[in-house]
Amino acid sequence: MSAAIESFDNPAILSSLVINAPIYIDCRTSVCPEKPIGKDVLSALLKERNNNDGSTGGGGETDETSSQQQQNGADDSFEEGGGEKGLVFLRGTVVKNDQQGECMDVNAFVSDGETTLLKGVSYKRIFAGNPANLIESLSDVARLTNLNPPSIVHFLEDRFMRNTKKSKNSSLREIYSKAGPILIALNPCEPLPSKYDREVMNFYSPRNAASGVKATASSTTTGAEGDVTSSSSVKDLPPHCFQVASNAFEQMMENQLDQAIVISGESGSGKTETTKFIMKFLAATTSHDSSSNGEEKHNIDMFNAVSRDLLMTNPILEAFGNAKTARNLNSSRFGKLIDIKFDKKSNGKLAQAMIETYLLEKSRVVHHSKRERSFHVFYQLLAGASKEEKKKWFLDDAKEGFNYLGGFGVQSKKSVEIDDENKHKETKEALKAIGIADKTIDDIYQTLASVLHLGNIEFDTLNESGHDAAVVKTKDALKYTSELLGVDSAALERSLIKRVISAGGEKIETDLTLTQANDARDALAKAMFEALFEYLVSKINESFARDGAVQRDDEDLVSLNILDIYGFESFQHNTFEQLCINYANESMQKMFNHHLFVVEQKDYETENIEWSRIEFVDNSSTLEVIENKPMGLFALLDDQASFPGATDETYHAKIVSELSNMEKFSCMRKKGTSETSFDIVHYAGSVTYECAGFLEKNRDALPLDLATALYTDNTFEFMKTNIGEALHNRAMETMVTKASKSAKMKSTVCTKFRNQLSGLLQKLNSCEPHFIRCVKPNASLVPTETDQKLILHQCACAGILEATRIAQAGYPTRSLYEDFAHRFGFLVGKDVIESSGVDSKTVTKMILEHFSVDAEEHVKFGTTKIFFKQGVLGALEDARSNAIYYSKIIQASYKGFKQRKEYQRIRSATIIAQASWKGTKQRKEFITLRDRNRAALKIQMAAKKKAFNARVQLRVAERERRELEMRLEEEKREKEEKERLRKEAEAEAAAAARKREEEEAKAKAETDAAAAALKRNNSPESTLDRENSSAASLSEDVDALNNPFVKALKAENEALRASVEAEREEKMALERQIEELREQITAADDALVAAMMQNEQNQQSSPSASTPTGKQEPSRLEKPSAHANKVPSGQASRVIQFVDGMKGEFNSMTRVLDDDVEFIREVAAGVISGVDGMDVQKEFKVLQSRFEHWKHDYKERLKFGERFLKKESMDKGTPELTKKKSFFGGKK
Repeated sequence: MSAAIESFDNPAILSSLVINAPIYIDCRTSVCPEKPIGKDVLSALLKERNNNDGSTGGGGETDETSSQQQQNGADDSFEEGGGEKGLVFLRGTVVKNDQQGECMDVNAFVSDGETTLLKGVSYKRIFAGNPANLIESLSDVARLTNLNPPSIVHFLEDRFMRNTKKSKNSSLREIYSKAGPILIALNPCEPLPSKYDREVMNFYSPRNAASGVKATASSTTTGAEGDVTSSSSVKDLPPHCFQVASNAFEQMMENQLDQAIVISGESGSGKTETTKFIMKFLAATTSHDSSSNGEEKHNIDMFNAVSRDLLMTNPILEAFGNAKTARNLNSSRFGKLIDIKFDKKSNGKLAQAMIETYLLEKSRVVHHSKRERSFHVFYQLLAGASKEEKKKWFLDDAKEGFNYLGGFGVQSKKSVEIDDENKHKETKEALKAIGIADKTIDDIYQTLASVLHLGNIEFDTLNESGHDAAVVKTKDALKYTSELLGVDSAALERSLIKRVISAGGEKIETDLTLTQANDARDALAKAMFEALFEYLVSKINESFARDGAVQRDDEDLVSLNILDIYGFESFQHNTFEQLCINYANESMQKMFNHHLFVVEQKDYETENIEWSRIEFVDNSSTLEVIENKPMGLFALLDDQASFPGATDETYHAKIVSELSNMEKFSCMRKKGTSETSFDIVHYAGSVTYECAGFLEKNRDALPLDLATALYTDNTFEFMKTNIGEALHNRAMETMVTKASKSAKMKSTVCTKFRNQLSGLLQKLNSCEPHFIRCVKPNASLVPTETDQKLILHQCACAGILEATRIAQAGYPTRSLYEDFAHRFGFLVGKDVIESSGVDSKTVTKMILEHFSVDAEEHVKFGTTKIFFKQGVLGALEDARSNAIYYSKIIQASYKGFKQRKEYQRIRSATIIAQASWKGTKQRKEFITLRDRNRAALKIQMAAKKKAFNARVQLRVAERERRELEMRLEEEKREKEEKERLRKEAEAEAAAAARKREEEEAKAKAETDAAAAALKRNNSPESTLDRENSSAASLSEDVDALNNPFVKALKAENEALRASVEAEREEKMALERQIEELREQITAADDALVAAMMQNEQNQQSSPSASTPTGKQEPSRLEKPSAHANKVPSGQASRVIQFVDGMKGEFNSMTRVLDDDVEFIREVAAGVISGVDGMDVQKEFKVLQSRFEHWKHDYKERLKFGERFLKKESMDKGTPELTKKKSFFGGKK
């Protein structure tokens, strides 16, 4: 059943339409079956439109969506042969109007610039249209001239498709529109980051008004008679979800009242994304203030922490609470209320937050449709877990996948639509961000893995004793599950297939059937996941409490609540979850109707305002079917849940007998439905529900045996303390006993949910609501495509048509006379207010006259309130804001002038007082320091003298050390020389001895030979010959000794000995000369030290030591010393020593620098390895800087040495100095 769509235009209006007037043509068959449009004409028209314009129409619907639309709008089909399923209305212009209230000829627009003539179109198909230029200039449908269903649909469609043909940039589309107080948000079905970036946030930020009047797109203008015709209120910004959040924040801070943003719509319309954008906007624009000082640093850090935690909740709640459905890739399977608290005293900074959740669809853990998925977190775990984690949690061992995921496993093909691996990383980072430790995060994912393995435990039947007992068939899955849960495998198996019943004080153990075992396993899985979800929500709220832990009274806080609740659902098979979800939507729709229609119109009647009452769809009768006591659906369901023998069939029979006479309930069985089905007519259409599983889901009973198995003897601490204990307490509370019937009824799902929903509505009713209606442009969620029928259906169900009529015809802005006079009275002057007395109504009228507001057209005066047309109060608010702004500027200028004058006066007096005091203080300090310094000077002189003596002693000791070293070195050289001469003499003596021995041996040999010959030859003649021969040989030897060469060698040896002796004597003479030079240098140093000491004493002497002319008397030490007239050779030695030292330093430094440069070059060329981390450029700069410092110091020492030596040269005439001048000249 679709919402009724009626023409708001009566025949009189249609008959007055002139040629070329814009109109809308209704193409549905049911509108005027007696005068249809020609089939051939309409078929050709729609076919040509399909070929020329591919941007209209919603193709590719799912089977479930098609089924819903067939149920909700079967009478809205087109003429046979019409081919555009999503097209309802065509735009056109009047060609001929017979002005008799029957029909007219029109031109229907097929595409840009092309039309088709349709003759004799009935008035029942015609709606008055709006000029194209008016539609392009507006963002609020309530400001359209002709307001009717097709004008609203085409207005939204035009804005949604605007600029898509001219540019491929989809961010140019206008997805937000206004319908009076309601924001309509069409889901773009694709990311549009440019619409939600930082620049857009700053534009809508409530902080922007702090520095002056906020700029807006429109400006205040006046008509011919001075009437206000438009406004530029801060609320007249382009429609956006940020605008709603900003307006709610401003009203919260201005009126100090809690606010609520209610986001509603069908599944897949974009509610969750809108909620995320609003949370991000509030966190970014209210968590800090640039004007905060250092004293508020702690609070700023705290606010930023709360904002971070608030944003980190989205990945966590989406992973554990959202799933892919047939209509939506990221459908929320639970409802949540985000309560954000702001501090009044700190300019509305974000202080605390809390999240409440409603009715998690935990049945999705164990069952979901083929084209749907379970909760995202299971797929994230399989896609993002590391190899070690998969091995630890036995994820790879499930070769055939997991039953709870429809056979999906680690080896399954990854989803193309959803990036589960990256989402897994985001979820883990979010868990860490809210303060959950890494070990606990691992425990959470281990619990999820245990749920998956629990679903793989399968059962079989064992026929014994005449009954079917269930036994575990998959032992591996049981083993993995027990290890992950930290329980004994046998204990877990026993709790899954057996049940302990207490009867007569005794405990009896019975076997479970196959169905009962499967139900027990699934109940445990659902309970574990629900407990884990509740644990995460509690940890999120703990992070808010921890990071927002600032001591505040509740009176200092105001709340802004954001409600994101599941959208209306209607599938082919609707069960208990769909009934609860649609019941929540019915309740929210009633609150919307009450706020927008009932309260609005009641206010008009109370204030005696003339008003044409507008009828709206009241859904109270539908709510009575569900929540009425004692014969509503929920009451009967709870009643049946208290009977152990009740079944879904008995429940269906009960509701049929009790509710058949109610208007919104039907038990007529439709084709393709079960025998236990029934229909409820909701505000969004009729939905067929099947009773299968109602009782079991409502009881939501968890066997005590299973809860006990997780709670007792559990080695997995996280499971025992956070899940096992909660499940055990829950099982104990909901145990079925004969004496606990009432307690059991209170613990049913529908009762808990009804109580939660009642508290939610009570909280929302205490707030000022702001409504955002999210609309799905087409069933298949394809970007840049629209389905007129689907959009029209959603607008009708959301009450947008009625809301725009009220906004257009009514007076949406109102105020008490006292409040209005107090707020705007200062604008007309104090004298006028005082002369009018105390009548606030009179003051109000004077204010309106002052601003030339046409009271007849724009204002209505009630008994206690004044009512304004839309936009009028905005002009007054702008005038007030400007007046306050410029008043602040004037006041600031005057106060600044006064403060500057006062500051100058105080500053002058302060300077005088400070100068006087400082002078007195300084004089006292001077006297004190003077007296104190007299003693200090003496102490300093003594200390300096002691230090000087120490330096002199050190210098003398150094000199003695050097002399000792020189003496030791000289003695060492003398010893070495003596040793050398001794060794030479010994060598010569040894050589002479060896020669004598050789000669003696030779002579002996000759004598022996002669004796032998003598014996042989005893004759006198031979004896005489031998003697003559020996004498001749001896004569030759003597001649040899007297040879001149031998004599020359002897002479050379003697000369060498004489030379050594001469050198030794000369060396001794040089040593004596060096010693004399050292003595002279020492004497000169002593004289220089004495002169320096005398100079220091002269400088530290009192001023009385000076002559009357101010010149210092010459010191005795300034006279020429005793050594002044001497020109010792030691002076030249000091010069030579200085020059040689400087040369040596230069040569050494040159070699070092050359080596360093060569090393750096080799590193840069890659010749040297192992220095990869060395920065060559940096090292070269360091070397260059070191060389520059040394060069500067070297030059200064050279200059000083040159001046000193030149002076010495001129005074002493040292010849060595003259020889070394070239060195100083070349190395400056």
